[in-house]
Amino acid sequence: IGQGGAGVVYRALHTKLKSPVAVKFLRPDVLSGDAGALARFTREAQLLAQLVHPNVVRVLDYEDDPARPFVVMEYVDGVSAADLIRQSGRVAPDRAADIAVQVLDGLDAARRIGVVHRDVKPANVLITRDGTAKLVDLGLAVVGWADGGAGGPPAAEGTVAYMAPEQALGQPVDHRADQYSLGCTLYHLVTGRLPFVGKSTHE
Repeated sequence: IGQGGAGVVYRALHTKLKSPVAVKFLRPDVLSGDAGALARFTREAQLLAQLVHPNVVRVLDYEDDPARPFVVMEYVDGVSAADLIRQSGRVAPDRAADIAVQVLDGLDAARRIGVVHRDVKPANVLITRDGTAKLVDLGLAVVGWADGGAGGPPAAEGTVAYMAPEQALGQPVDHRADQYSLGCTLYHLVTGRLPFVGKSTHE
């Protein structure tokens, strides 16, 4: 049902609970080619497990088998905010604002435990059939780098079109970088276009 830079997500059936779930596997090529991939994948599962909030996708289980690690998450029956943009070109301002406020609630829950998402964008916001917005994909999340966390600031990772300037420069970030990215997301929802464009990633 989805694929990102490091993982593939499948819809599955939890055979004991008899309910649909989403299962995210780390791609084999990433696992074999990146020595730190398993550690980051484990961290994502641990961070999501700490974030118990209606506007953040819940983690139900995790398997850290080095050969085939996966995380089991709640299955969201709905569409992404990126799908909404593709379907209609733009989203009505009142609906876009409602989505943004819900994502802010999820981000605030992350902020309270010191987590910076670092990849807030339409593709990482899922909307259920009843209109609940849920933040997904903490694969790039960090803890405490705004205060010079252990290991120093992370590399400039994320999605450049929504990335705060300090994040693009590889500088320390905090929850304000996520607010910036959400602002770009809201702009994209309402207007149907990105707030900034360029001929190259750097521009």
